[in-house]
Amino acid sequence: MNNAMPAKGHNWGYEYIRQATCTEDGYKSYDCMNKGCTATKKDTLPATGHKLEEYTKYEANSHKGTRYIYCVNCNYSRTEAVIYVD
Repeated sequence: MNNAMPAKGHNWGYEYIRQATCTEDGYKSYDCMNKGCTATKKDTLPATGHKLEEYTKYEANSHKGTRYIYCVNCNYSRTEAVIYVD
């Protein structure tokens, strides 16, 4: 006679989310809600990558300027020197 109980499977309840950023992965962490079960699992949320936009500003009476490149989702930015050619 076999008195073993069939496995119930996990009842995942969602506990915590760390949002992904442009450069770092995030995750969702789950704990099993079944009484006495201490199982956990973690799913990775991939980094989103930068969403870049740019604009260029030229000096008055000059062909020299600066291109401003920035991410609309974080504080990333950079500049590039540019020369306007007729």
